[in-house]
Amino acid sequence: KITSDIKKALEQLCEDQNLTSERLGLLVGVSQRTANRWLNGEAKKIHESNWARLSPYLIRYLPAESSIVKSRLETINKARFLRDSNETGFILFSAYV
Repeated sequence: KITSDIKKALEQLCEDQNLTSERLGLLVGVSQRTANRWLNGEAKKIHESNWARLSPYLIRYLPAESSIVKSRLETINKARFLRDSNETGFILFSAYV
């Protein structure tokens, strides 16, 4: 669902980066029409695959208490933990070779 926070974040992103709906579409891999529908409120939701490409650009414009931000931070922390675990595992394994 496109909440008012998401709509504000989209508007702020476009303003800060001087993006038209065409350039926003190119940035995240959607048509100009789709990006325009997000911006003018015609769209009620953003498809999950589009959200995956769009959210990294919007995260800085969303309120910190937003569930979207919290969820994204959890995902990032999990990825870092897995990366660090793998790096540590490799280092420990290579020390015994």
